[in-house]
Amino acid sequence: WLDHSRTMWQLKQQVFSDFQTATFVSPTRWLADEARKSFLSAHPILVIPNGIEPGTFYPGKSTLRSDMQIPEERVVLAAAQDIMCDRKGGKLVLKLAETMPKTRFILVGAKGNLPVPPNVTCLAGRQSAEEMANLYRGADVFLITSREDNFPTVCLEAAACGTPIAGFACGGIPETAGAPVAEFVPYGDLYALKKAVNALFVRDNKMQNGALFAHSAETMYAAYKKVYET
Repeated sequence: WLDHSRTMWQLKQQVFSDFQTATFVSPTRWLADEARKSFLSAHPILVIPNGIEPGTFYPGKSTLRSDMQIPEERVVLAAAQDIMCDRKGGKLVLKLAETMPKTRFILVGAKGNLPVPPNVTCLAGRQSAEEMANLYRGADVFLITSREDNFPTVCLEAAACGTPIAGFACGGIPETAGAPVAEFVPYGDLYALKKAVNALFVRDNKMQNGALFAHSAETMYAAYKKVYET
């Protein structure tokens, strides 16, 4: 009565089998590999990472510390829609914050009044692109604790601003950025995550970090154009 997955699967198989010249594009190798396990394997499956425009997200000065009057030496930022849900892992951010009392943690996307450690600041998820860019630039590390994700844009935005990324190696998350500006550890391993965050604190040259960013919109456009021309 409620589970229509079998019917939907059969309908999708019927519809997609009618396309004789279709090419499917995935933003990550992880999702492409999953697609190749399905009936889509009869078609070409390519990987073209998503890209972002450079106009808003780039290395630069931030007013984060002065705006929030942050006394701590280091700032870790985590952002997601409804970040406190199990899939996004906000509770793990709070646990990590408890072990790093001298670091300020900022959570964007936390709803309501949450009981949080004294070194945690919660912000609503309704931040503009400019406001998020200011947060990225002011943070020493961007933290992503999702249990499952494909190619999160927040990681691209942080990387474009030159902010190192630490998180769990789930789904396509590790494909958003690589060493030396990112470290991803097994899901749920807070000890390894803390170690990764501390290691990335030394990557504080935002201009050098931003120069390593590879997922521009222009690169994405060129890749799609090539597919269409082919």
